[in-house]
Amino acid sequence: MVKIVIIGAGGHSRVIISLIELLNEYQIIGLVDDVNHLDEKILGYQIIGGISELNEIRNSGITHAVIAVGNNDSRLELFNKVVNEGFEIPTLIHPTAIVESNVKIGRGCQICLGAKICSASIIGSNSIINTGAIIEHEVIVGDNVFVAPGCAVAGRVIIESDVFIGIGSVIIENTKIGNKAVIGAGSVVINDVKPESVVVGSPARAI
Repeated sequence: MVKIVIIGAGGHSRVIISLIELLNEYQIIGLVDDVNHLDEKILGYQIIGGISELNEIRNSGITHAVIAVGNNDSRLELFNKVVNEGFEIPTLIHPTAIVESNVKIGRGCQICLGAKICSASIIGSNSIINTGAIIEHEVIVGDNVFVAPGCAVAGRVIIESDVFIGIGSVIIENTKIGNKAVIGAGSVVINDVKPESVVVGSPARAI
């Protein structure tokens, strides 16, 4: 089995640990986190160091890493650091997820429990499609996007990079979500969303 280290010991690390264990392809060596104490264990796995120790961990022979961080800015910073340190960042797809054969998924993505990604969709690198989210046909998802649990994205939607889509949101067909936009939890998006804007409600409006 390939040895892998998990970057981040927050809530999303529990999701990733469960996913990796089910895949039965990787041996989790431990977690790396700057906040949690080294004595702490997460679902039985030890925190083995901080972010500053990634080079030492890589030199010890651990070749693979996964970033278990939901915040887009933090995840992107860690992604770039981990790549620069020479780690491989695999894409992880939960065994219960349904991904059509003609879907394209970039490097370091996480497709979580019960997610569905439908025909001819494209998912960029370092993006998270969380539990039970639905990505319909011909959707384009950019890099470093977070789609929270229970979201439904209709066909031919374009989601640009660094977008955060809150839990339970709905995005109707043929809409475009601009770079770094934030969709509040439970929102219903019926119009295009401008880059770097925050929209909430049903129908979703900028705040």
